[in-house]
Amino acid sequence: MKFRDMIRDYLIRFRNSLKRFPLTFGYTVLAATAIILITYEVIDSESGAVILMSLAVMVLADVAVKLEREIRGLPIWLEIIIDLAIGALTYALYWHTDVSMLYLLGYGGGVVSLIAICLYQIYRIAGIEATFGHLVWSLIYDGLLTGIAESGISLSLLAFLSLITDFRNSYRLFISIGAIMATVVYVNVFLAFLPKSGSKLTISRVYSTLVNKIALVLYLLLVGILYLYFIKIIITWQLPRGEINFFVSLVLLGFCLFYLSCQGENNRLAKVYLKVGGFVMIPLMLMQGLALYIRISEYGLTMWRVLSLYCDLIALLFVIDALVIKKVRWLFAALALVSVIATIGPLNGA
Repeated sequence: MKFRDMIRDYLIRFRNSLKRFPLTFGYTVLAATAIILITYEVIDSESGAVILMSLAVMVLADVAVKLEREIRGLPIWLEIIIDLAIGALTYALYWHTDVSMLYLLGYGGGVVSLIAICLYQIYRIAGIEATFGHLVWSLIYDGLLTGIAESGISLSLLAFLSLITDFRNSYRLFISIGAIMATVVYVNVFLAFLPKSGSKLTISRVYSTLVNKIALVLYLLLVGILYLYFIKIIITWQLPRGEINFFVSLVLLGFCLFYLSCQGENNRLAKVYLKVGGFVMIPLMLMQGLALYIRISEYGLTMWRVLSLYCDLIALLFVIDALVIKKVRWLFAALALVSVIATIGPLNGA
């Protein structure tokens, strides 16, 4: 595709997104406005952060409800009520609150839950094959074009400010441009890539080669190193150290992502990974579970150990799907529920 055609396609997608997700567009405009107001010190950063947190969950909620509307034909007033209710609840929870890491953990769990609901809706519409690869490649492609556009605008502005005029605090202009491009343009163009009913998705060859071949091989190398450590534990009969949690959590996250990415792939490595990957994860999960049990027994439950338990729960769901159920869509509904329980429920001591 020629560069001119890429730009035309980019602008068409932006226009189509405004038609399909008008409320989301409004929320992203408000988010960009909030960032600009913070930059120019019209509102303080603490209040602005709470506003941005509220708008972020409103964007995710609106996408999920809009997709449900497309499936079931729900009225738009219901979409507006749900968006405003979630945004108001978030604002009320974090306004004038001494935000600790545990509060942020709860917010992060809520965001993950909303993303999972959005993915559940997308998979309802598009099916399993190629959907994850299509979404990831769309994020990368959109980011590349948005980055080029922002760089061109910023460079032109820099030349104007350097050669034509002397504008004080010009850094604020660059932050404002970045805010508009990142929130209004990038988000809305990406939404235009979300499949509609009847859409047939394919995996980009570039994505397939880079992720489902090269990156998968590198990931399996890390898995092999962890298995060597597992063998060392058996030979030396030494209990696993706490440092293992980070690496096992990383591998478990990788298993989940590659499990989604390899759906619909035709290369042999991806097919083998889908068949045996779940079995490979079981010993690593047991090893991390033992390490977590030792650390929690000695030092108690901390935010990072909650995150490790959360990763184990998510990986367990994916292993169950890979070995038994083999229906990806339900994973996102389960992920939404687990995210709420693990980060907002009783495990969060906030």
